[in-house]
Amino acid sequence: MKLCIYKILFFTCGICAFTNSYSQIIYKGFIGENAIEMIIRVCANNEISGSYSYDIHKAPLKIKGQLPGSSLKGLKNMIEINDNGNIISTFEITKHRDDDEFNGTWTCMSDKKELHFSIQKDIVVSADGIFGGMELGQSESLPDKYFKLILKTDSSNFSTFVEKVKVIDKKTDRVVQEISGLSCTLMYFDNVTVFDYNFDGNMDFSIFAAYNGSLKTQRLYFLYNAKTKIYDQVNIIENKINPLSDPKQKTEMSVNNIYKN
Repeated sequence: MKLCIYKILFFTCGICAFTNSYSQIIYKGFIGENAIEMIIRVCANNEISGSYSYDIHKAPLKIKGQLPGSSLKGLKNMIEINDNGNIISTFEITKHRDDDEFNGTWTCMSDKKELHFSIQKDIVVSADGIFGGMELGQSESLPDKYFKLILKTDSSNFSTFVEKVKVIDKKTDRVVQEISGLSCTLMYFDNVTVFDYNFDGNMDFSIFAAYNGSLKTQRLYFLYNAKTKIYDQVNIIENKINPLSDPKQKTEMSVNNIYKN
């Protein structure tokens, strides 16, 4: 049996360090007459990061911005960007009520169309809150699919963790795969990372699982199977990668080389 070796590029991602307990906020509102849900996070460098989605089309659209200070009260504008970093639309905020409500003008960059937008605070998400059963969208998505976490709250200590991940088709909003039996640390809107881990030309994804020490992290890896058109969980351990035979088995720490039979 031929042994194929894939060299994996590992890199350090900038993790959004949250500045206060109100940095994970879900807003609901409208762009024109279209209902939207928006996720806003305040990072340690006073950057805004997050996404929004239309109720009629749930796929997440990335947004970012910059605050003059650490409070959302100073938010003046945000931009929507695509995967290439190009600006797709802008949000100019002309009126706000603390960090509870924002109003202003949304502008599409391609045709300069302008619509009024308004959003109101809906939920402040925290790991020590009770959010069992809640579905939480993710900022990163695949070219044709997006993700939602299913949360579960441990009644003994009121901590919330990720129990399931849904993989959803962007065109139809149909769930094409559900990954269950998880017990992953909640990273809010950043549990899922998208990357071509085995460099076969197909985008894969991983799920943040836990911290192992101050700098080490553990992730669960899922590679795209072109034959079945689903994502197979793989076990990265001791420089070898093998499909998991036991769905209850947890993925080990990632290393520098992947070996696939």
